[in-house]
Amino acid sequence: MPEQSANRSVPLDVVRQVVREEIAPLARDVTRLREDVTELRRDFTEFREEARGDIRQLREDVTELRRDFTEFREEARGDIRQLRGEFAELREDFTILRGEFAELRGDFTVLRGEFAELRGDVTTLRGHVAQLAEGQMVLLEDMAEVKQIVRGHEARITALERRP
Repeated sequence: MPEQSANRSVPLDVVRQVVREEIAPLARDVTRLREDVTELRRDFTEFREEARGDIRQLREDVTELRRDFTEFREEARGDIRQLRGEFAELREDFTILRGEFAELRGDFTVLRGEFAELRGDVTTLRGHVAQLAEGQMVLLEDMAEVKQIVRGHEARITALERRP
């Protein structure tokens, strides 16, 4: 009688055959899994080394960026101080200019008044010039009359002188 399995329902040869058929592929799978794990460990080690290098590089970059940022911040603070000083100067200049503008506005108001007076004076002068022109015309007419009178007198004198 063939050997029986532990529960005596299946012959042992059949159990061995089934185990060989079932276990052999599993053993191959385990071998492949071990190879995969070894490869994954190797890949992980490479990745870890690359990551460490990248992390070192990032730390160096961050350190350099911090240094650059510190320099920039100091430059910016200096620029801000300088700009604040310049702004204060500009504010003072603006205050002075505002005062000068107020003075100029006052001067302009005075000049506007003087210009109005000059305009009045010009109008008055035009009136005087018109009167002078009128007077000159009267004077020219009077001079023409005087010339006629003088000519008349000269003609009489000449006539008297010609009489013997």
